[in-house]
This record gives sequence, structure tokens and C-alpha cells, in this order.
Amino acid sequence: MSKRIVPSKRKQEQSDDLPPKRQKKIQKGAQLTLVDAARSTTVMEWTSTVHNVEDVTQEHVLAAYGIGPLGIKRPCFNKYKGAPHEGSEPRQEDDNMEIIEISDDEETHLEVNCSKAKCKTNPYCLNYLGQDMWENPDKGKKIVQSSVLAKFGGDPHLRLRKDGKPVGLRNLGATCYANAFLQVWNQHRVFRSGVFQCIPSADTEESLVKSPIFQLQVTFAALCYGKGSVFNPRPLVDSLRLSNTEQQDAQEFAKLFLSHLDNEFKKQNSPTLRTLVTDQFEGTSAYGTKCHACGYKSERETPFTELEISLKNHLGLEDALTESLQAEILSGDNKYQCPTCNSLQDATRYTLIRKLPP
Repeated sequence: MSKRIVPSKRKQEQSDDLPPKRQKKIQKGAQLTLVDAARSTTVMEWTSTVHNVEDVTQEHVLAAYGIGPLGIKRPCFNKYKGAPHEGSEPRQEDDNMEIIEISDDEETHLEVNCSKAKCKTNPYCLNYLGQDMWENPDKGKKIVQSSVLAKFGGDPHLRLRKDGKPVGLRNLGATCYANAFLQVWNQHRVFRSGVFQCIPSADTEESLVKSPIFQLQVTFAALCYGKGSVFNPRPLVDSLRLSNTEQQDAQEFAKLFLSHLDNEFKKQNSPTLRTLVTDQFEGTSAYGTKCHACGYKSERETPFTELEISLKNHLGLEDALTESLQAEILSGDNKYQCPTCNSLQDATRYTLIRKLPP
């Protein structure tokens, strides 16, 4: 004979004064099978008989979590299929069901109805794992699309690199100046090849990951062979300790980064790599002064890795370079002290480019 537990008569009389919906909720929540009642009171009885840790079995451990043969948690009906999950049996009531009354205090501890709150820790309940989203295919599709957009920025297939198109670098806020240099350096085939051949001076895997030269290799590899249309240079930016919220001086960044790379290349065994930065980025300029009176010329050569030019008046690159190399006439109060004439003389001050990088 099957049995079920119902509220006591006193409790039932009290609930008669409540609204119908409230009455129904109390009556439904108070129903519990005798098996559940027995399990709820005996699930931890083994703790009074088992005194040694060695005697604790897997069954006892599961019971402590309310699961397993001795646990009080049971499979719930699949409310979307109208049938219990595999391994569970539907609870059926008949006219011969024995009625057991429970007191008010007992009722608060006997909860068997399936709900999201009550089944939060019940591994046998499968009603709140997201199936409700897929009961309506159109609704489920929209949910997935919005989730993909929020977590991954949209459909990954739409962010694939198109044939013949270069890979872009994501701007992390104030890193556009660094991205510009990285794109230019990546197009320098000799330099890029040297970067790939360089062996970072790192003792551990952690120091390797934090190495700027290693992260530059990763970035160049993504720009050359990556399938995505955009690459995130965050690891490289972090390895260089660049701020993504404060705009840095682009010229200073290029100078410091090339200096760091030059130090790394000088540690390599290959003679070509040891002079890579000098061979590929360094030129020679001459800064001099010529006396108009005697023709004496004072000149000094200096290496350079960059040239400052002005692009005002919408000049092209060649015109701007020509303008930056215009000679200056020293006359009047700005005359040149000629060591040959031993007096102030008119002179021409000039800058020449003797050697350009390849």
C-alpha cells in the first residue's frame, strides 16, 4: 500500500482562511511520500554507528550530500516532456493510499516539489538547465546569437581574414601609435625574418611569455599567418608595460623598443642578427658649416634611425624631406666664427644625408 503525508487538521483549518492560491500552495508543498520522510530522518543515522574513518563508505559520503541510495534527493519529472527522467518512477496516488498527518514543525522540513530554488543543489533535477530556451526555437536562436555577440563579439566566421587582406591590430585604447610601428616593422621582410630567428634570453617559461621579443614574434606570426582579420596585441603591450589609457610619444616608443631589440639581437650567435638593427634601420647624416669668405668647411657625421620632417601645407613625403634639408644662411648678427679667417663671416649651415637605411 502506498502512503503520503498531508498537513494536520489544525494546519488545514488555518489554511482555509487563506486565499485559494495560497491554500493550494500550502497543500501541495505539504505532500511527501513515506519513503522521503523516512529518508529525511535516517539519512545521517549511520553517523551514530560508524566511529572510524576507515569504515566510511562511498554510500555514506553520498548520503551526506543527500544523494545516492540513502540520500533524500530524488529525480524530478521532466516538465517539458511530461515524463520522469530515466531512472525515476512517477508517483501515483490511488484510493487506497494511506494518509499520514504531519505536525506544523515537521511540515517545514519536508519539501519535495520541483522548483528552481529547491532543486538548485539537486543533481537529479534536469528542469533548469536551459531547456526552456529551446522550447521555442526562434527564441533559443536569438538567445544564442546575443550570447555569442556579448562573449565573442559576434559570429567568429564573420571575423575571418579575407583573401589578400592584411591582418589588423586591435586598438586597446591609446596604443594606436604602437600598432602603427608594429605594422610597418612587420612589412620589413629582412627585419621580420630576423625577429623570427631570434632566440629570446629567457630562463623559464614564465619569463619567456613575458619577453617582448617573444611576444613580438607571436604578433608578427599572427599578422603574417593568422586567419582572423584582427589580432589583439595585449600580451605584447603588457610585456612592454605600455599604458593603454595614456598616449605615449610615438618617436620615443620606437627609439626605446628598437634599442631593446638591438640588445637582444646582440646576444645571438649569428653575426647577421647581432647587427640587424644597425644594418636595417641606421643611416648617416652630415651636419656642417661652410664659410663664404675662404670656403672652409666644418663637418660632423652622425648616425640616425629617424628623421624629423614637417608635413605642413599638405606636402608629400619627398617634398617634406627636401624642405627639412634646406640650407640656412648665417649672416648679420648670426655670422659664423671662421677658424681660418679668424673672424665672423657669412656662412651656410647645411645637413646632408650621406647614407640611407636599405
